[in-house]
Amino acid sequence: RKPYSLLTYSAALFLPVRQREIQDTRGQALMARGMEAWHARRWSEAVTNLRQGLALVPQDSRARLALAQFYVATNQRTMALRLMEAGLIEPLPGRIYLAKFFDLAEQIEDFDAVLRTVERYRPVWQGADAWADRRWLEGRVFGARMGARQFAEVLALAEAEPPDDRASEQRVLALLELQRPADALRVLAEWRARPGASVAAALRLSVRACREAQQFDAMERAWAELRALAPADPRLYVYGIVQQVLAGRAAPAGAALDNYLFRFGGTAQNLQLLAEPLAELADVPLLERCAAAAAEQGFAAQPFQTLLVQAYVKDGQWDAAARTLAQMKPATGRAAAVEQLQRDWMRRLLDAVRAPSEGASLMLVNFLRARPWAKPVFQTTVAALRRGGQPETALA
Repeated sequence: RKPYSLLTYSAALFLPVRQREIQDTRGQALMARGMEAWHARRWSEAVTNLRQGLALVPQDSRARLALAQFYVATNQRTMALRLMEAGLIEPLPGRIYLAKFFDLAEQIEDFDAVLRTVERYRPVWQGADAWADRRWLEGRVFGARMGARQFAEVLALAEAEPPDDRASEQRVLALLELQRPADALRVLAEWRARPGASVAAALRLSVRACREAQQFDAMERAWAELRALAPADPRLYVYGIVQQVLAGRAAPAGAALDNYLFRFGGTAQNLQLLAEPLAELADVPLLERCAAAAAEQGFAAQPFQTLLVQAYVKDGQWDAAARTLAQMKPATGRAAAVEQLQRDWMRRLLDAVRAPSEGASLMLVNFLRARPWAKPVFQTTVAALRRGGQPETALA
């Protein structure tokens, strides 16, 4: 009579001697009920059943991934990582499961978890037939060590590998992070001269290396070569504009923006493709021009207003951020609740920095403590409070 009951008459009859089998059956029934509730978006019921089912059948990776996704969606990433780490099995949990575990560990910057897990499973992937898997593991090690800022170790590992595209890219990135752009340019020259080398990858890194070496004429030449490989790809133009901004070259960046708007400014997607990194860099003048181009063509204002608020806050333009926030229409659609939560956070932050008071600071702190948040929210909040002259609230 119970739709998810998998208990048979014989299993019930022999309960005293088949307890383990029955426990597995109960666990599978609970997880089936949980997955059904998950697909029906009954989150509380789904989480309860999945938790109870995993306690009985901990090896069920599908249910474990679903529960971890819920924790990620509610910004409980550390709990999600611990849940997935508990599901790492012997001899191997599978590459898909490992990839999701590594991605989550990197999101919360637990790079030791990545390195520890790679060392745990490296001996399993031996032999010629596991070459691709070993290469994949080595790539995850590189990403984790770069995230952990272990640049000298990355350089040593890359120099020990055969001189292919991946090893060359790793060497260049490590040298740039070690503030050795001249050495990076030397490796790039060797890379491009090698038969069969990825010219596009080498040129992309050449633009950055020339910028960091302050060789701006060479940077322009490398960027032109890169664009010539795929003239219709807006991402290559965005990359060069970002490098100009990072170099502090306002005039060339503005001219490049004009060219971008002429070539690619006819779609909201292309405008947002450039607006997002400009907001991250807090280049308000160029971002305002992007938003103006979107408004002139009647594109939806909300994505660009959100980015403008972000850039204004990073740049300390509190009043401009508050004005833009006030102009935004009410959030709608499936993401309306999340969008409204983000706006409420930004309003409280702006109240705290525009008119500092004990009440405004307390409201902001209590608001942030009431629910889990992603790390960038705290980073933005702390930076804004310090810029607004409120280091005590930033420490709270």
